[in-house]
Amino acid sequence: MMRATFPSEEKYGPRLNMCLCHCSSEDADHPARALCLQGRNSIGWQSDKGCVYPQELGFAFEGEVELNFIRVLSHERKIASRIEFFVAEATDEEIQRGTVKPYSQSSFRRLGYVCFVSNADNTFGARELKTINIRQKCVYVKLLISRPYHSEYNIFHQVGIAALTSHGTIRRTHQSVPTQGICLVGETVEVPLDEMLPPRSEDFKPLEAVYDNGYEIDNATARRIGELLLLKEKAVAAEDYDLASALKTCLLNLESVGKELYVLEKQKIEAVEKEDYVSAKALKRQIDGLREAAYKIPTTVSGGTGNANESNRIEELLTKQEPTVMRESTSVELPETHLLPSVIDVNTRNSVSFDEIPVEARGFYEIETTENSVDYEARNNSGNRGNFSGEFTSVFTEGKEEWEISINRVILGLSGGEAQASVLQGEALTEAGTCEKVFGTYCCACLFGREGSLREAAIRAIISPDGFAALSTHSSTVMETLFAYMALPSRGLSDSVAGVVLACCEALQTIIKHNIPVVPPVPALIPYLKPLIPKLVLRSGDNNSRVREMAESVLMSFAEVAIELVVSALLIGTGKNKKQPVSARVQISRMNMLSSLIDCYGINGDGAASLEPDTVIPKAVLPCLQHSNGKVREAASRVLAKLLLVAPSRSTSYMKALKPSQKSLVEQQVTALKASAADVNDKDEIGTTTTPFPGKVLDENKTHSVGRSFRFSSGLRGANSAEKTCQFCGEFDENFSKATLDIHLIRACPMLCPCPLCDQVTEIANLQQHLTAECENRRLVRECPVCREAVRVDDIKRHIAAKKCIKAVPTHSVCPLCHARFLAGSAGWVAHLASPPGCPNNPRRHDGSGPIAG
Repeated sequence: MMRATFPSEEKYGPRLNMCLCHCSSEDADHPARALCLQGRNSIGWQSDKGCVYPQELGFAFEGEVELNFIRVLSHERKIASRIEFFVAEATDEEIQRGTVKPYSQSSFRRLGYVCFVSNADNTFGARELKTINIRQKCVYVKLLISRPYHSEYNIFHQVGIAALTSHGTIRRTHQSVPTQGICLVGETVEVPLDEMLPPRSEDFKPLEAVYDNGYEIDNATARRIGELLLLKEKAVAAEDYDLASALKTCLLNLESVGKELYVLEKQKIEAVEKEDYVSAKALKRQIDGLREAAYKIPTTVSGGTGNANESNRIEELLTKQEPTVMRESTSVELPETHLLPSVIDVNTRNSVSFDEIPVEARGFYEIETTENSVDYEARNNSGNRGNFSGEFTSVFTEGKEEWEISINRVILGLSGGEAQASVLQGEALTEAGTCEKVFGTYCCACLFGREGSLREAAIRAIISPDGFAALSTHSSTVMETLFAYMALPSRGLSDSVAGVVLACCEALQTIIKHNIPVVPPVPALIPYLKPLIPKLVLRSGDNNSRVREMAESVLMSFAEVAIELVVSALLIGTGKNKKQPVSARVQISRMNMLSSLIDCYGINGDGAASLEPDTVIPKAVLPCLQHSNGKVREAASRVLAKLLLVAPSRSTSYMKALKPSQKSLVEQQVTALKASAADVNDKDEIGTTTTPFPGKVLDENKTHSVGRSFRFSSGLRGANSAEKTCQFCGEFDENFSKATLDIHLIRACPMLCPCPLCDQVTEIANLQQHLTAECENRRLVRECPVCREAVRVDDIKRHIAAKKCIKAVPTHSVCPLCHARFLAGSAGWVAHLASPPGCPNNPRRHDGSGPIAG
């Protein structure tokens, strides 16, 4: 029968009974049969220590099914780098006979794969849930699980799957079951997958006596007893005394075993508290063994007749109970009960859970494409990946030199062993002509092909040590050709795939930082890098936050060696002559980067002549002050306010041309900057200075350096200390490394918080904008037209009708945590969040020392 589902799973359709029938290895403490339980803190299956990859899990259904979705919940620390999906279909002959071949003799067709993130950024405290769109008829499913990410928390190089589900409909059932089952996946369901959290230390507290007759019985057994008591009452009411007798036997056994389990659980917790993990492991095995034996329901009943199927009848009744009632079971074979097909629309996009990562706004992973289907149809009987030479057509292998074979091998490794690039034809072949002479045939087929993942892999291969070394033996213009590719329309930095753009940015950052020894010095490459700077400026306003950050980071790094080129690109009104103007994000990013560059290099011409007020204000600031977007005007007003403070004689004249509203906005920013500078200097005991703005600022007539506040930072501290400074709260720590700075951002920075819908760490100042415009679950909220805050869709009408929200005004900001109101601008946010006493509702301390206890 169809498995019961939760409201959050309705959009995927009913669950299918899916039996694990093959497992290449398992850990003794986390065997494959653990997949039958889906509890809040279930750990699931883990591969054996030091196993060989790929690992294989095979699943069978009760017959031929229309498999729509598979959902896989990864372990939080033992994370596979990717999982490949295969299906086996019933042949016409098998359909006519009503039987199928065993799993081991079936032919599988590969559909594709999904990748998992390393989880290092979350300090291995979260589980990733993937929803894969299958939409295939099949009788078996095979998962090939690749090797895990390297981690100090996974010293035995294991992979783990906490839980998985399958969703679809039954087309026809088997007359017989050809494959022995290990366990029925998800037979015991307590919570949906998105509520299965990693175990925490507070979850392992001593158990209380929960059974109302005074016996000390562990929670799991008590729930099982309650479930069986309810079933026994129903059996007696229905005069089904054979069933009631079987349940009575179970209850008597459970009461005695439950008391023993309670004692063992307490001993296990005590062992963990004493860090005696050897004893804890032994106790866990003893507990699991007792549960496995005690939770079985007998298939025969003494004194009764015709009761060989009592177990099946009980299980049917148990399945009909609420899924929050816990049931545990041992290994079973696939049931043979007839299941009726169910027609449920699974194409709805209204998500009510926050587990999926939308891909092209689909809300799930579409792993089968026309290209994949055609590519693998020809070898659908292999079921496994081919070797290196078998992955390439002859045009990519015949007559190739060693350097080209080497770069191909690097690409193959970075793409995960998939060589799906097609031979270039038509315009793409013409466009790749110059690059092919330098990079080779297959590398260009990847760079100019349709697969974004292969374009990304090719770029990373070119700048990898092995790839660059191979290409350098053949050509002396590798970097120049790569820059030319990045500058092409719709290629490189203009690619529609975020991963390709990130690969380009990382390549540029590597080259600018001179992390590839044999690359020519950056000044020699400036003529080739120059066309890329305007594209980076456009990408600094990308919808993808990671792309924005990377583009800004590359521009700031490039400014260290060629600041004039960067400033010139920022001063030009990007997209001015285009039919479609650039987004407001780009303009905001331009203003913010100009502000940071002024902090770093001054305005007296020593660092960059283009940063003079007479250049910055008319070319960049004034046009943005006339922008229709309020946040762009605000960013421009901050830059003008800063220039008014550090170079008043050359900036004041521009105030006369402003409208009264624009002038008022700038004056408010000047007041805020003065107040924040005075406040910060007083609190941090910085010596008095004639410059009212904190940081290294060059006056219009003379140069003097001012110590930076520990807490406030509107720009970069400098080339040597930027990596030691939090870009959000300005905290500087000599002990900051990349890892510890990430920990500070995730756990301690008072200017950041996790998004309540997607858990992405976001600036509190931009939280409302993130929720309504950027968050992957933004469809769950709507922006209030009055207060401009994100309100859940279900509550938006009541929220507007109440008329109690704070009206949004451009001159003031409202904290989304406590609804305090203060002057708009970064200074106001810093004063509210990162200065004593801090925001009362901020879970992080205002001094950046960490989360508030309790």
